[in-house]
Amino acid sequence: MVNALAVLLFSSLTCVGLLAIWAATSPQHWFLRTVLFLGVMSLVLLIPAYEPFVVFLLQGTVVATGVQLANWWRNRDVKAERTGARFGLRTILLAMVPLAILTAVVAKLPELNVRGWQSVVLIGLVAGLATLTGLWIARGTVLHWWWRLLVGIVFAGILSLMLVWRDWFIAGVYFWQWPPPMEDGVNYPGFGLSEYRIVAEHHQAIWGLIVSAIAFCAAGVLTIVTHLKLSVGRTMERTARRIRKTLLGTCLLVVGLILTVPPAITYYQLMNPLPIPENDLPDPNGYDDFVAATRLLPANPTVEAVAFDPDTASQAQLKSALAEVAPSLELVRKGLGKQVWEPLDFTNNDEDFSTIYAFRTLMRALNADVIVAERKGDPSLAAEVSSQLVSFGNCLSLGATVSGAHLGIACAQVGCGNLYRILDKVSPIDCVQVASALASCESLLDSPQDVLHRQCVWTQHAMGWTVHLGHILLQTVSKVDSYDIFGYHTIDRCHRAIMRLLQLEYALRAWRAENSDWPEALDEMVPQFISAVPLDPFSTEGKPLQYIRTEDGYVLYSIGQNEIDEGGKAPDDEGIGWRGPETGDLRLDIHFAPDPSQSTGAVSTGNAETEMQESSANE
Repeated sequence: MVNALAVLLFSSLTCVGLLAIWAATSPQHWFLRTVLFLGVMSLVLLIPAYEPFVVFLLQGTVVATGVQLANWWRNRDVKAERTGARFGLRTILLAMVPLAILTAVVAKLPELNVRGWQSVVLIGLVAGLATLTGLWIARGTVLHWWWRLLVGIVFAGILSLMLVWRDWFIAGVYFWQWPPPMEDGVNYPGFGLSEYRIVAEHHQAIWGLIVSAIAFCAAGVLTIVTHLKLSVGRTMERTARRIRKTLLGTCLLVVGLILTVPPAITYYQLMNPLPIPENDLPDPNGYDDFVAATRLLPANPTVEAVAFDPDTASQAQLKSALAEVAPSLELVRKGLGKQVWEPLDFTNNDEDFSTIYAFRTLMRALNADVIVAERKGDPSLAAEVSSQLVSFGNCLSLGATVSGAHLGIACAQVGCGNLYRILDKVSPIDCVQVASALASCESLLDSPQDVLHRQCVWTQHAMGWTVHLGHILLQTVSKVDSYDIFGYHTIDRCHRAIMRLLQLEYALRAWRAENSDWPEALDEMVPQFISAVPLDPFSTEGKPLQYIRTEDGYVLYSIGQNEIDEGGKAPDDEGIGWRGPETGDLRLDIHFAPDPSQSTGAVSTGNAETEMQESSANE
């Protein structure tokens, strides 16, 4: 990605520098050329991208100033005519036009901190000086061309040190976060100054190549143009002159295409973000009830207190905490009875962290409600509330971006953990209802393709041109979906696999209560207990979840993230209370156990509570 960004910076700044030289070295019509230069540079304002405009304008100003100083130095011994004052006044008046344009753009600039402005100014200044270096190499008279080239490249390398040491733009595009942070851990999504410095240490040296390439390429193009002009006036055979012009013109055309294609394609993509999808919101919308529930929460609910632990709190403490949020939970349950869709306006206003934290509070309240029901000896109610928690989490993904969908899956997984914990306490009749409820819950979950598409559209419209640029560059060099940087596809498949495994676990309990034994195959439970055998979300061949009948029980599993059927083998134990999900198969007894003692894929006996107790005893 950084290499692609380097190519884009080189080609863009070189094109701008050459256009600035064309405008600044004109003996006549300089004003028209300046206006044309400003017009071309202003195209980036349509994106809108104000920082590049300032960089390009600063680069052009440095080039124009350098050319004027060189002309003054060359003509310093020539006496000025009396009309020079009038020409100077006209020049000042005409210069007010680009100055007014620049002032209007600066007024529209987004808020930048010191490091943001530092990068913008340094890039424009260094790019302008590198362009002037190329002009000196091509048209200087002090040394031979080759010596000038050597000196110019060395000088450009020295110039680049300012950007190597002080630029933050490359890191900003790399992290999809602009302007850069001023200190550690203060900007979403959590990249602070220390992370930026790490990227700078590894990638900032590329500025040396970029700046040197700008000077070298500008020198090459201007040298070709000079020879092309000279070939017109030279006295030589017509055929030789034609061949020379053709070769020089072809070289100029090829170099021009190489320089203009990358910025042109990037500009087109930045100008054409994905269209905002039009969705008909349900009426009534259950999401409105969820938001209303967050507004009814007290200022500092007990369930959010750091010292509050529902697993260790007394029953009285739990009931007191639930009483504080009872009106909110009532609205949540009311919303679950409606269609749900999160309304997005595809701006930064959608990322309302206060609402996200409030949804987390509602999840904790529902979780506490499950524990209260469980302690009362009412597993039926505990299963019902747990199913509501799963539904609530899945509903949060509907119409949401990746952050909202992540929150929803996290909430739903708390409910799944509760359902697994009370698995052997629920009556057979309730087991059938829970299995049916879990199947219905999954239908509420939005597809990962839709979630990632919304994330893509939202990012392009809400996060600014630098984030959109980072996505374009990442898509250029990688076949992986650049918006799935948090592995949402894998998280979604894991969540679906857990819900389907839970559905089967509850259906198996209902079957055993009626038949006094486990079924030989899952399809025996169709259609009485399940409508169909659930497919394994990790199976690329569309195979169902795996069920192996044994003498003392069964093993039920998904093939997991590695997409390899290992017969129910547990993921490798890394010895730190963590089993890597990239190994082994996905089993609920392993997934919901903090540190299982089994390491070789033992077969489940179908009694999750007993196995977890044995695991704890062995530890």
